[in-house]
Amino acid sequence: MRSHLTAIGWIIWKFASNKGESTGISFRGPQLDAVNRSFSLAGGIRACHKGGWSFVTFNGLAELKDRIEEAVLQSRLVGSEKPNWQMSPRCKIM
Repeated sequence: MRSHLTAIGWIIWKFASNKGESTGISFRGPQLDAVNRSFSLAGGIRACHKGGWSFVTFNGLAELKDRIEEAVLQSRLVGSEKPNWQMSPRCKIM
């Protein structure tokens, strides 16, 4: 699992991902029918802005930028604390 934490202005986000690989072999009786190999990458993004948290998931790097933007937008919609020059206690990463 990989994780990244950063603060952008008043926005804090955390990114975590899991990589997976699977191989499948199928037989039809004694005859080899198919051999498959697949890779996957999925994860979640948490964002906090003015005390408002959001969480979104992704299923590949192609959609990662859109999911980060979605998490940030959602946290902005629910965040209501007045800004100050210190990190909000409600946005502390555990």
